[in-house]
Amino acid sequence: MFLNLLEAILDDFTTSDASRGAEAAPTLKEAEFEKLFVYAFAWSIAGLCDTNDRRLFQKEILEHFKAPLPNIN
Repeated sequence: MFLNLLEAILDDFTTSDASRGAEAAPTLKEAEFEKLFVYAFAWSIAGLCDTNDRRLFQKEILEHFKAPLPNIN
């Protein structure tokens, strides 16, 4: 699921669209890619969890690796 989600997110950055005409696909900076990667990772792992489990997931995994995600309120 992680790879499917990441591939869908990155599709605009990896393929040229006929509607763009001569324009190339937009570039993606490393920091932007990292955020998209963490987003796909978090949703593929914790997307089906309840709120308390998502908080635990954020604390134990995302904060441990210093992932660039906002806090859960």
